[in-house]
Order: sequence, then C-alpha cells, then structure tokens
Amino acid sequence: MGALAAAHLRRAGAAEIVVLNRTPERALRLAQNTEVQGTAARAGSLDALATELAVSDVLVACTGAVGTVVGREPVAAAVVARDGRRSPSATSACPATSSRPSPSWPASP
Repeated sequence: MGALAAAHLRRAGAAEIVVLNRTPERALRLAQNTEVQGTAARAGSLDALATELAVSDVLVACTGAVGTVVGREPVAAAVVARDGRRSPSATSACPATSSRPSPSWPASP
C-alpha cells in the first residue's frame, strides 16, 4: 500500500516523500525505491511522526490496521506547531483555498 501511495505522490509532483514505519528497514527500502524513481525521499521511525507532521503538507497512512492509526492529538499539535503557516505548494496547487484560514482542530475530550 505504501509503495502505491508513494508512486501516486511521485507522479503528482511531490518534491520529497518521507516514509515512517514501525520497522525502519521497511521505511528505508521504500524511501530508496522512491529515490530510484527520481523523487527525493528519506526514511524514519514512527517516533518522528510529531516532528514530520509539523513540516509536512500531506499525511498518507497506509496500513492494514483496523481503527485509527494517527489520532487527532498529534495532528492538532502539528497544526499548532505550524503556527498557521501554509505551504507555498499547497496554495499554488489550490489557489481557491489560499485565502481561507487554516482549519482549527477541536480539543480532544
């Protein structure tokens, strides 16, 4: 599933793909395969999720797990860490949304 997502992101023009996985070896293998195809990529463990969310434009979770994989809390914290910043690529790719404010995430119960 991750390889298919990476291929779609690559074809869509992603500048870089960051692959995080419970198993660092799997993350590294997908990152290396992505680089071979011509898109910058790097690998890391899931411990880096909070840091990467704060600087990423898109999160794609590919898993066979049942239920929520990435909860509201880390995403909400990433939005706060971005301090309302929008990626230049996000605004240029979708000009209609460039004047809209960043979403506010409701507090967790």
